[in-house]
Amino acid sequence: MWLLLHNPKFRLMWLVILLDEVAVISYFTVSGWLALTLTDSPFWVGATAGMGGLALASASLFAGVIVDRMDKRKLIIAGFIVQMGFSFTIAFLIFSEYIALWHVLVIAFLRGLAASVKITATHTLILDLVGRSNLLAANAATIAAFTIMGIIMPPVVGFVVERADIGWTYIVMGCAGFTAASLMATLRGVEPRKRTERTSPLQDLSAGLRYVVTTPIVRSLIILGLIGEVFGWGHETMLPVMARDVLEVGPTGLGYLYSAGSVGALIASLILSTRSDITNMARLMIAGYIGLGVFLILFAW
Repeated sequence: MWLLLHNPKFRLMWLVILLDEVAVISYFTVSGWLALTLTDSPFWVGATAGMGGLALASASLFAGVIVDRMDKRKLIIAGFIVQMGFSFTIAFLIFSEYIALWHVLVIAFLRGLAASVKITATHTLILDLVGRSNLLAANAATIAAFTIMGIIMPPVVGFVVERADIGWTYIVMGCAGFTAASLMATLRGVEPRKRTERTSPLQDLSAGLRYVVTTPIVRSLIILGLIGEVFGWGHETMLPVMARDVLEVGPTGLGYLYSAGSVGALIASLILSTRSDITNMARLMIAGYIGLGVFLILFAW
């Protein structure tokens, strides 16, 4: 965490990321629960997550091209403002009792589009802030922000849903997005990386796809990640159904289920951080995916 102490601009960026995670984790905790409450259908719980994933995956092909040509800071601020607007819109619809499934599905898709640009811009701006030599430390700090909020926010959100109203969680998301955008607006003096050559957006997109297809290690990592997301981490989408219909623990219990996963991630990160002799990352990744599969089977059993 020395990077947070010695790089003021990255420290500000880290606080922005921390606030963003408040909104992001709150959204993933309650969006499925909202769909389940509206429909009593596990299918629509999965479809809600699928709409966001579809938008994120499809728009990511073009997000890099957009980010490479525009002010990253302004793109991130715009992403916060757009997602803030979506959060307040859902809150209004809930409190006015006009909320319907199609609202949830459409906004899930639009949030995914905004997130694809915001996430890409955030990662590239971090590189501009810290440089390649400090990128590993910056990524570790970013993961720490995600893990911290992943432990804290789900139980808080579950408690709010159970004791107050699910609409208040969307108010919290909107306020977190507004605060993150305000902080981001104070970040100045970031020197962007210079483009070495001028090419069209279509050429950049083609070059990126060609690089993925022709570079075996990158291609393998993307395929592995895709398989893991579809067949592994997809179980988190169904946790609202598991919490309500199987475990019968309500939204507070759902929050603890989400939080437990982040506790496990924190423990694994701390163990790995004490090891300086990790020489075969590929075997470690494969072992992690095998472990994920085994524990999912045990969870289902």
